[in-house]
Amino acid sequence: MAFETPILLILFNRPDLTEQIFNKLKQLKPTHLFVAADGPRANKPGEAELCQETRAIVTQIDWECRLHTLYRETNLGCGRAVSGAITWFFKNVEEGIILEDDCLPDDSFFLYCQRMLELYRHDTRVMHIGGTNFQNGKVWGEEAYYFSKIAHVWGWASWRRAWQHYDFEVKSFYLFVREDKIYNYYTNKNIALLCLENFKKVYHQQIDTWDYQWTFCILNQGGVMVIPNVNLVSNLGFRADATHTTDDHVFANGPANRMDVTQLKLADSRYICHDADDWFYKTYYIGK
Repeated sequence: MAFETPILLILFNRPDLTEQIFNKLKQLKPTHLFVAADGPRANKPGEAELCQETRAIVTQIDWECRLHTLYRETNLGCGRAVSGAITWFFKNVEEGIILEDDCLPDDSFFLYCQRMLELYRHDTRVMHIGGTNFQNGKVWGEEAYYFSKIAHVWGWASWRRAWQHYDFEVKSFYLFVREDKIYNYYTNKNIALLCLENFKKVYHQQIDTWDYQWTFCILNQGGVMVIPNVNLVSNLGFRADATHTTDDHVFANGPANRMDVTQLKLADSRYICHDADDWFYKTYYIGK
């Protein structure tokens, strides 16, 4: 049976990882597949060939599918290439799923995203449906998911209505600071300062990324994110040829688990689970 929710697959120069996720998509048979790929870096010998080999994998589509491609000839870098691809995606669709080439999901991830996109389609406060969970087996609340202020992006979904607020340059950063908006989300000063420092780095173009800006956008809009109570996506990209995830990290290659999506329903409230988010930051980043 075909899968109707549009999917954006973001590629670069890793054909082995791309082949793994493409094989997953062959089983799913999405009817609308968008594929974006950054161009090779001029100072990296052999990268043009790797990029071409990676893109060639997509030509193996053997099911009924409308394929849309955005293949860059020159390299834009992680920040501009990924955010530009997502903007392109949401210019063409109202809602959909976003996967990068190193994010290998369980089959239930796609049905989870599809159902959550449907459930919260008209709830403008909900802006991000995450697929990853880093809670070490902790379960929060009585639903299959909880609400968060952390936008994990290793497999996620959203709507055009949410992404329209995205600003790569976070131009309203200092207004956000003056209005103390961060403390609407974090009462722990160390966590708040960590987040502000990350936002400040992207404002001053000190880091080439796109996802800190997405988190900023959601917090600035007073939005919330959804986190599943089990991890649905495994990140295979922690290795030497990665752009950012080159080290052996505690989150690397975490198992992708199955979710019973038949149990998914609207939550009784949209309250953020502050205990879960504080536990995450204290465990992995600030220690207290």
